Amino acid sequence: MPSRERWIARLRTVLFRQHTGTGRLAVAVGTGVFIGLTPFYGFHALLGLAASYLLRLNIAVTVLATQVANPLLAPVLIYASAWLGSLMAGGDASSRWYDPRGPEFYAAWLRGGLLLGLLLGGIAAGITWATLRAVRGEGRSPRGVAMAGGREER
Repeated sequence: MPSRERWIARLRTVLFRQHTGTGRLAVAVGTGVFIGLTPFYGFHALLGLAASYLLRLNIAVTVLATQVANPLLAPVLIYASAWLGSLMAGGDASSRWYDPRGPEFYAAWLRGGLLLGLLLGGIAAGITWATLRAVRGEGRSPRGVAMAGGREER
């Protein structure tokens, strides 16, 4: 039986050191934001865990990004998703559609949440990718060396 220290070290590796490439972290953030905008409240963390496992993404980043739908932002995100979903179904932008007692509201919330999740998840992934590339210095050639066709030129 492995010792407690080895188990904790393995957990740290799985959560914080696996799949930390720039692209994978950007996709993890985008996936987490997408999941966070779905109407499956109470299951966002589990869905993030499953998605990160299936897509080989960083678990901690994916699950943390699902928290975009926190209690402060959730009312705005729910309203925006349901409004957008109502418009997508050919409804009007009046306040009549906003009745959580009917199934139309939840169908509109799901439709709008998926579209809004794709949009905001893509934006979050792009910002994460650009920020990580800048911070990590990726894509720059060494000082004084120009790259041409994969060969160094001085």
